[in-house]
Amino acid sequence: ILETLQNNRVSLLQTMFLFKKAQSQYASQSWNPHQDNAYPQARVGAYITGNITFADQDPENGGMYIYPGSHKEGFLPFRAVKSFHEKPGESPGHIVDVPPQYKKMDLCMKAGSLLMLHGCVIHGSYPNSSQTLSRPMLLIPYITSGEKFIPGEVAKRKEFPLSR
Repeated sequence: ILETLQNNRVSLLQTMFLFKKAQSQYASQSWNPHQDNAYPQARVGAYITGNITFADQDPENGGMYIYPGSHKEGFLPFRAVKSFHEKPGESPGHIVDVPPQYKKMDLCMKAGSLLMLHGCVIHGSYPNSSQTLSRPMLLIPYITSGEKFIPGEVAKRKEFPLSR
């Protein structure tokens, strides 16, 4: 499916598991409106992130929101924010200013849902205000094989081809 979307071979770059555990020191954390491709800075259209939910998610337990159509803007200027190993109470995500023509849409997803995000879609998440419900989610970034990208000091992205 990814190779059909990209009309090319695709490689895995990394995996990340975000827990957003209820009542943890990071439960109050929300992700700023950001574009995932601000991190690897691959060519526009070459970077896709897969998000697999392991529990139902909605705004109460820290679910995500997106700005549909915002990928058409390409790369937007951003204010760099520490996005991994940040302190509790700080919100990660390189902040972009959302153009006024795009409206925020909350994503309510069932456990096992898959969300594929173009690297330039503006999105973020809410804090987890639930007393009992965590929001575990696996993030799997992919890139068109052979594209240049920034590996990152913390992320240490590395290309793993999905097909030969």
